[in-house]
Amino acid sequence: LLDHAMRDLSEKGYAAQTILHYLKFLRHVFRWAIGRDIVEKSPFAKVKLPTVRAGRTRFLSIEEEARLCAAIGQPYDSWIRLAILTGMRRQEQFSLKWADIDLERGLITLPHTKSGTIQYVHLSVEAQAILRGLIVGTTSVWVFPSENPETHLDPNNFKGRLYVPAIARAGLEDVTWHTLRHTYASRLAMSGQTPSTIAALLRHSGTELVARYAHLSPGHLHGALEGVSGFGKEKTEPAQAEPQPKDEGEVSFQTVTGTGIETTKEEAETVQVAESIGRGERI
Repeated sequence: LLDHAMRDLSEKGYAAQTILHYLKFLRHVFRWAIGRDIVEKSPFAKVKLPTVRAGRTRFLSIEEEARLCAAIGQPYDSWIRLAILTGMRRQEQFSLKWADIDLERGLITLPHTKSGTIQYVHLSVEAQAILRGLIVGTTSVWVFPSENPETHLDPNNFKGRLYVPAIARAGLEDVTWHTLRHTYASRLAMSGQTPSTIAALLRHSGTELVARYAHLSPGHLHGALEGVSGFGKEKTEPAQAEPQPKDEGEVSFQTVTGTGIETTKEEAETVQVAESIGRGERI
């Protein structure tokens, strides 16, 4: 039955990683049931879970983002942009309530998340501006209300009716809503952010899942390599400029602090007195 279920899910177009998630959850249910003497044994004892190797992480280039936004049109292009600026999952974004958004502090509170815990999304100035634009004329508690203002827009309805057709019109392949989250993380990496920063902004508990973006921050990695290359080598001091010879009869003085600024004899004496007795506060 498990083999048949795996084949059936695969034929329906489910991703290998999604099928693996389903199987792991079902295996957990059987272990739970065995521990409570509901069943005697688990069928997973004779079934090997499929191995899923991580593929290429798909993210949008600037040009691809522009094509997608042009294809989906207004006002939905700003919804796409908001997803790229925040990394929110589809369900998280479309179930937002205005009461959970603090535009003054630039913070969104997500009471219901994939991890089951309350999480926070930090907003850039541009993301705050997009949300302020959505406030105009709204009478619903939802940021993305449906035709019935008492409910929010159905994410699956939006996906099938608007998002997927726009992807096709833009000529993009292998692009899902989660690609927008990958785009957010990838741009963080390409701007030189550390794995711990990326993990924090993605709301991950660790850095394991952000390893896929490491190759996108070559500047950061190159700097680390140069640190290895220069390890143990003596740093060469910059050459001191030779003093220029003065014309006969011309006298040059330097300040006591050695600033290198040439002064007259009277000015030099004044500086020496100031250094000796101390300058007044805020001089």
